[in-house]
Amino acid sequence: MKILYGVQTTGNGHISRSREVIRELKNLGHEVQVLLSGRKPAMQSDLEAFEPYETFDGLTFCSHRGRLQYFQTALKLKLFQFYRDIAAYDSSDLDLVITDFEPLSSRIARRRSLPLIGVGH
Repeated sequence: MKILYGVQTTGNGHISRSREVIRELKNLGHEVQVLLSGRKPAMQSDLEAFEPYETFDGLTFCSHRGRLQYFQTALKLKLFQFYRDIAAYDSSDLDLVITDFEPLSSRIARRRSLPLIGVGH
């Protein structure tokens, strides 16, 4: 089965959880493409388990001391790029999309009418 696995990389545990799930999916013989959105890969470590992966800006919230910063979030949103990324993503050979709180992959699944599984806390 060919799976797109979307991971939000904002630092709330999504990377750690997804690393283990992706590793197990690959061990079971599935082909897994990983889509990372949020922070840039240079800010992340130990990404070998996610290869092959692509990175996107996606949609990310800004926070300070655990509180959502609405104005800063609005300033940093790249909505036009977000929708361009959805339209441009080649999902023609995918069987399933799994998202760990990652909005781009879930929108790709919805647009292409692909089965979608959401992983959360």
